[in-house]
Amino acid sequence: MRGRVLVVLMCALMLSVPLQGGVVSADGAADDPRQPTENQTELFLYSNGQSTHWSHFNATVPDNNAQDGVLTEQKDNGLIDIDYRFSMNPTLAKRLNMTVDGEVRVILNLYLDGDWTNDGNGACSNNECEGLNVTVWAGATEVTRQYQATSQGWQTININHRITEELSLWDSAQANPSIQIQMKLKGNYEETLFVTQGDPANFTLSLSGNESDTRVIMPIDESTWATDFQVNETMPANEDQPGFLLVTAVGAVMMAAVYRNRSEDGEDSIE
Repeated sequence: MRGRVLVVLMCALMLSVPLQGGVVSADGAADDPRQPTENQTELFLYSNGQSTHWSHFNATVPDNNAQDGVLTEQKDNGLIDIDYRFSMNPTLAKRLNMTVDGEVRVILNLYLDGDWTNDGNGACSNNECEGLNVTVWAGATEVTRQYQATSQGWQTININHRITEELSLWDSAQANPSIQIQMKLKGNYEETLFVTQGDPANFTLSLSGNESDTRVIMPIDESTWATDFQVNETMPANEDQPGFLLVTAVGAVMMAAVYRNRSEDGEDSIE
C-alpha cells in the first residue's frame, strides 16, 4: 500500500508545476500604447468611415481611420438613423480606479443639418425624429445617458458626468469603456424643374485627431498606477485559480490512500 501512496504523491507533484505557472500576466497587453497610462487618460474616437467604430487611449491617428477624418451620413429626402458605438479596441487590459466626484467629460465636434425637432415645422412628423443622445458605458453598465440640445451647423458638444463611489472601479474584465452616439434626423430637400425647397439632412462627426477636439477625458485616479492595485487584478484568489479544485481533489485522494493503508495494516494485525 505504501507503493500506492508514493504514486499519488508523484502525481500531485507533476500536477502542481503547471498550476503554479498558470496565472496569465496582463503586463504584455498593458504595455500596448493604446492602453491608458498615468500620462494618457483621454479616450479617442476613430472610425473607418463606414460601419467599424472604435476607441482607445492613443492620440496617434491609425492608418485605417477615415481619410478625411470625419464620419458622415447625408440624405436629401428621408430619415437618417444614427447609432454609433465606439468601444475600446483593444479591450482594457488594466483596471481603472476613477476619482470619486471627478468628471467624465465627453467632447464632440458635430455638423448638423436637416430637422430633428418633431415640432411640425420641418421634415419630421409622427415623432419619428430624435435629438442627440450620448451614452457612456462601462461594459454593460450605463454610466450616464444624456440628451443634448443642438443647432444647425458646426458645434462643440460638451457632456459632463460626476463619478460616484459605486461606479469608481472599472474592472478590466467587466467594464470596457465605450461611447454611444444616437440621433434621428430627416431631410426634405426637393428640386424640380420649377422649384427648389426644403433642406437635406446631414450628420457629420469630426473624429479624434486632425485638430479635432473630439475625445473623452477620464478622471482616472493616480492610485490606478500603483503596482499593488494592478497585481490584485491579475492574481485571482486561490479558489478562482485554474486547477485549484483539481489540487484539492488530489489531496483528498492522498488522504484516502493513507487512511486505507492504515486500515489494511490494522486488519492484517488482527488476522
